[in-house]
Amino acid sequence: MRRFLRADAFPERAPAPRKRSILDAYEPCLRQRWKEDCHNSLQLWREIRAQGFPGAASLLRKFVARWRSAPGRRGPASRSPRGGSGAGPIPPAPFSVPSPRQARWLLLRDLDKLRLEERMDREILLDGDPEIAAARTLAVDFGRLVRERDGSALAPWMKRASESVFPEFRAFVTVLDRDRAAVDAALALAWSNGQTEGQINRLKVAKRQMYGRGSLALLKARLLSAA
Repeated sequence: MRRFLRADAFPERAPAPRKRSILDAYEPCLRQRWKEDCHNSLQLWREIRAQGFPGAASLLRKFVARWRSAPGRRGPASRSPRGGSGAGPIPPAPFSVPSPRQARWLLLRDLDKLRLEERMDREILLDGDPEIAAARTLAVDFGRLVRERDGSALAPWMKRASESVFPEFRAFVTVLDRDRAAVDAALALAWSNGQTEGQINRLKVAKRQMYGRGSLALLKARLLSAA
């Protein structure tokens, strides 16, 4: 406190030393490739992975993100959308680890509905962890056989899922096998219980709107009047 009170100006803090990274051993090679205009972090990651780098692609992408905004980077400057001189190229945002919900959306959405950067993020996830790629394949294949009502593909899919390393898929197969007759009928027949489930949902909505305080007669009157 005395040092702050006696100072003529605000004493700036010394910058904290950079922490060591497993990428330090590969930095000379990365800088050389960067000077050769290879600024694709995914390509750089593939090259150092062949040299024995054990980390994920997201780690490398964060590592080289500071180089993208460094002064003196070669390459054409981006033009201002209004025709002005602009302030130079805007560095792309570094890869951030998505939440489970974001990752599920990123992995299962159709490829043609993803932006370019989202496609790159998906490729990083799939290349960085073989288990993610295997789980996505199982999920996509099951969705396809349900949409196409391909009952002949169900048994092979259940066998693959039951032999996988994922406990969630193995538990799901157990549930499917427990009610196998209904599952086969759902894939083979055109009928469903959608109408019943819709009416039950309408009943629950009306009941919750009354906070559970309305009588059965009032609930019946509301449902019949809405019908």
